[in-house]
Amino acid sequence: DQTEVTISHPELEKPVHGLRTRNEPNLWSYRLKEGLFAGGELDIRLENGRLQAQFDVLGSGTPLISSERGPLTEKPAR
Repeated sequence: DQTEVTISHPELEKPVHGLRTRNEPNLWSYRLKEGLFAGGELDIRLENGRLQAQFDVLGSGTPLISSERGPLTEKPAR
């Protein structure tokens, strides 16, 4: 039951943090605020037994700066 999410990405200076806004059986959505200038969104879907994600970076004055989709991989705990 993940109510918070942290995203690490090679193109980001620091990790991005967000809170869950939607919780359905096969869809979880997060509003990203900390670590991005104008925020972003992360949608995680369970498709055919595999987790897929869409990571959108929002802009100020530009609705969408970038969008990336693909399989979701969990970073191992330290």
